[in-house]
Formats: sequence, structure tokens, C-alpha cells
Amino acid sequence: QGRASPSFVRLARLVEAGAAHARSCELCLVGTSTCIICVSPVPPLPFEEDFEVCAECSTCYHRSCLRRAGAECPRCFLPR
Repeated sequence: QGRASPSFVRLARLVEAGAAHARSCELCLVGTSTCIICVSPVPPLPFEEDFEVCAECSTCYHRSCLRRAGAECPRCFLPR
């Protein structure tokens, strides 16, 4: 049945409810950081598809933002 399966539909609703909670809960947002490329008020969250972490410095980005930046981490690119 795939996506039409009642189990899939229930699970998809639970996942969306959890994601909506995490995006609005102050406690869940502790420790998140703003994407320094787009500076969006919506931080990249690790459970979302649009999430990328720099392997060198562990800075979190929206995957789409990092692609627009040519896959170069701006934080690592800056001279120290």
C-alpha cells in the first residue's frame, strides 16, 4: 500500500507533529544555531531533510544554503 497505508499516514502525522513542536519549543531550540549563510530565523534542525553539518567545524547549515555557497563552509573559509 505504501504511502496510502494507514500505518504510514499515522506515522507521517506523528513526525509532522514532533517537527512542529521542535520548531516552536524554546527548550527544543536550545543549542540550535542560525544558518550563517541565509541568517533565517528558522534554524536548521537535524531531523529535517534540508540539514547539513560541516565535517571540519561542525557548523550547521540548511543543505540548500550550503549548495548555493558552492559547498564551501563559510566559517572554515574565513582566515583565522
